[in-house]
Formats: sequence, C-alpha cells, structure tokens
Amino acid sequence: MSSCPALLFHSCVWEPYSLSIKGQLITSAIETQNNANADADTGVLLSPRAYVQQLNSTIRRHLAPRSRFKCDHHDTCMYIERSKNENIVAYQANLIDSKTGEPVKSGAHQSCCSFNTADPLHAYWIKINSEHVARRRARGELEDTCELNTIERKLAYGCTASVVSKEKFLSEVLPDKALRAAASREKIEAIEHLCEEVQPCLCKFVALSSWSVWMLRLPPLVEGADATANVAPNTDKEASPLPRGGDEGQALPMRDTVVVMVAVIAGQLSVLQKVYVESIEPKHFYQLPKVAYIEVHGTSLTTGEPTYEKLTN
Repeated sequence: MSSCPALLFHSCVWEPYSLSIKGQLITSAIETQNNANADADTGVLLSPRAYVQQLNSTIRRHLAPRSRFKCDHHDTCMYIERSKNENIVAYQANLIDSKTGEPVKSGAHQSCCSFNTADPLHAYWIKINSEHVARRRARGELEDTCELNTIERKLAYGCTASVVSKEKFLSEVLPDKALRAAASREKIEAIEHLCEEVQPCLCKFVALSSWSVWMLRLPPLVEGADATANVAPNTDKEASPLPRGGDEGQALPMRDTVVVMVAVIAGQLSVLQKVYVESIEPKHFYQLPKVAYIEVHGTSLTTGEPTYEKLTN
C-alpha cells in the first residue's frame, strides 16, 4: 500500500496537474484542426502550486466547525472518544510565529505560523463526565482540562510527533531510488513545495503504534481582499478530479492557519475526524485497562464520503 504522503502528492497534486496538461494539449490540437486562431486563449495552464492550494481548500471544506465538544480549540486536529465515560482526549497542535519563534495561542487569524518542532503536539484531557466535573468544582478547579498522567501518556493515549525534513518527505513520496532518479525537476520541486506548504509531521499513537498519521499545517490561502485568488478552479472533472465535497458555508476561514490530520482509512486517503476506543476495564486496582479495538472515522479526500475502519493491535 502506498504511504499517506505518496497518496497525498500523487492523487491530489501531481495526477490532477498531469490531467490538466493533457486536457490543454487536446484542446489546443482540436482548435488547430478546426483552424482556430493560433493566438486564441485556450485557458490558463495551472501549475502544481495551484493544485497544492486546491488541496488546502478541499481539506478545509471537510473539517467540522470548532464547536465539536466543550472546550474545543481551533488547533485541535483530532480527538478520542472512549467507552469508559464521556471524557475526551484532545490532540492540539503547538504553533509558533514563524518569524519570531514565539508561541501563538491559536492559528485563527494568524498568517505566518508553523509547528513547534521541539513539541508539535499536545495531548490532554477534556473532562465532560458530570461526576468528574463535580469533583473538580468541589476542589475549586474551574477549568475542565488537565494533563495526561505518566501511565496514560506512555501506555494509553500518548502520541509522538516529529516534523519531517524535505529529504524524508521526498523518500516517503518516492520510496524507490530509481523513481527519485527518474523524476523530473518539476516533479521534485512540486514535492518540495507541498512539503514547505503543509510542514508534514509524522504522528504515532501509543494505542496503535503500527498506524501512521500525518499532521499538516495549512497556511492561509489568501492575503488581502481577494478570497479566491490563486486557488485552482474545480469545474472540469477530468482536469481536476478532487471533489468539492463538504459544506462551503462551514469551511474553516481561508485566512486562518489550520491544522489537520490525514491518514489512510479503509484504503482511502482521508481527513481524520475522530477516534473511538473500546477498552476492557481491569477487575483489580493494580491492573491496567486493555484496548479491545479502535474505530477510526474520517472523510475521503477522493470521494468526500465518510470513511471508517476498525483497528486492533
């Protein structure tokens, strides 16, 4: 099976771009055969960069508004629901100002953010269970978020995340040395541009160490008044196979920096929405819970339809 970066690049950037070139060549040939004016405008030939921006726009339309649960945050890119109770484990990206290196509270209304390479992702509890909330209030605690303890972090809900280099990303997209050697300069530059744009970060979850998830930083699509500038159109199914999908009215604002996780779910490249963990609770206090299975929910970037997969270790 192809890796997530390979699917992301080939399915969402390079193949649509290649089809657009093919479409332009066919159109030009037909016009020539019909004695069309040789100087006629046959349309704008889009670059791979335009399809990277189209991918950015498409992903945004598949993200739910950031009001999914209590204490939801703009930069929470994934969350875990559990069989034990209603409490949620949230995964929030740590962003910094790309110019100053200082932390930012949120990617909302931020035009120049990047992952904190030393600590890209923060996992923590959001307490929703009424009994837990009542106990926190009795202790004088007014906030309903708290850190994972050491056992939870190392054995249950912890996650490691690392920003990958251009060289590593290139090897993920083109894993074979022969493919890399044969790739055109334009293709290599397109891969490098995608890497620069999304700052890919490889994430591994403790609960399912064999499952790879990629966290992406989506920069604002525009600056200034033109909210659609430089975004590849998506009117020709052959030239631009990425689905519109999603709800245009609920898409996260184009001027915000947005963080998302993508993964291969049931064989399809998908935006990861949430995870459900079914656990087996221990019979004795000195025992630890065991994960029975994990359900992964996402949205296909190919069809725009929901994706689902049940995973076990």
